[in-house]
Amino acid sequence: MGLTLNSSSLALEATGGGGGGGAAGLSTADVTKLVQDNSDWSLLKRYEVTANITDFTFPAADFDFDNNWSWKMVFPNNYKHAAGHMYWDFPSGSCAYYGRNISNGTVTANSTSLVYCSTASHPAGANMNHVTEMDRDSNNHRWHLKWDTGMGLGGGYWNNPTWGYAVMEGATPASIRSNGMTLKNCSIGPSANANNYIYLYGSNTTKGAA
Repeated sequence: MGLTLNSSSLALEATGGGGGGGAAGLSTADVTKLVQDNSDWSLLKRYEVTANITDFTFPAADFDFDNNWSWKMVFPNNYKHAAGHMYWDFPSGSCAYYGRNISNGTVTANSTSLVYCSTASHPAGANMNHVTEMDRDSNNHRWHLKWDTGMGLGGGYWNNPTWGYAVMEGATPASIRSNGMTLKNCSIGPSANANNYIYLYGSNTTKGAA
């Protein structure tokens, strides 16, 4: 029996029954590694929103730094229980070596440890969508962050749509490895009319040279 995933194939031998091979077969870890090596993104963790929160932290252990080189943090259609001007909070002076926020055609640049993911506070009482992607280079010296944020409101328009990027270096990569990442002022909570989960995806297809 053969298994093909993207451009990679793997021959599998039947185990048990009357076949006389006695092959050990694939372990769960083998299958997981095969999927990770051939998928753009694999789900690392799903977090349920069961109560109102102001800040949300992705724990360092959930990033699985040994097996991933890129990550995607997804807040899909989450309910805003309070207004908040969202930002990633990193160690002072170590984060955004250079960054840009883009909203409604206006571009602002900054160099700060607070990376704002919107150019203004999003109001309460509606659903918010946010995605941040993070990539690291081969020597863990310079990491890149890019994000896209928006909130749909009545009338079919977006409130404060924002996208942008930042370059992180200095102490930031080591801090993320130790402390994870915290999105401040996201201010989301459970709602029957929202997605009550937050997702963390990982990828190792972007791994640089050793």
